[in-house]
Amino acid sequence: MSGFTAKVFTLVELLVVLAIIGILSSLLLPALGKARENASAICCAGQMKQLGVATQNYVDTYDGYLPLANAFTATDSYNWINGLALMTSDQGGWNWGWKIGTPQSTLKLFQCPSGNDQLQWGVNLLYNRRAGGNVMNAGLGNSYRPRKLHLLSCASEVLILGDGLDKSMVNNTFDYNTGQFHFRHGGKANLLMADSHVETMTLPQMQTSMTVPDWTIIWLIQ
Repeated sequence: MSGFTAKVFTLVELLVVLAIIGILSSLLLPALGKARENASAICCAGQMKQLGVATQNYVDTYDGYLPLANAFTATDSYNWINGLALMTSDQGGWNWGWKIGTPQSTLKLFQCPSGNDQLQWGVNLLYNRRAGGNVMNAGLGNSYRPRKLHLLSCASEVLILGDGLDKSMVNNTFDYNTGQFHFRHGGKANLLMADSHVETMTLPQMQTSMTVPDWTIIWLIQ
């Protein structure tokens, strides 16, 4: 009976194998990272579309009005986040942070997965307070009357919310001179428009197509 001779790898052969693995890793890891980021961007856009549905539910519930960005009175306060959250669940809610009992499925809608290190009060999105209206006590900021969606003459061109944070670290809203959009998705930001479709734009694209609008034209006067 002939004896069995085991194959023994030499040190040189092992080094060659390790070098090949290293080369393959350097080629594959960037592709895997890009695939992961693409998946996060798609997830974020899907969450925004669900917020678009919540916005439409709010409009249907409240006589055609878009969610009010903020309302501060002497005795109470209101924010767009809680308004939309309650359109997705009657449990929990938001009041300068997520309340105990808020479903994960609700709060995750307001958290872009590519910006988990940018959460402010549990949210990393910005809302357009000129679109929904902003009611403030004297001395607390700009006030804009509440708006009805059907009076918007070009809903597909008006931004409702998008990736970003409030510069003032207060209420997650923007007014064309406040707020900071975050281009988290390969240099692009996801943006929900008033007709509930989601756009993905770079900063130059936003600067070109989303200049400060003439609100007397956009909003049809009754």
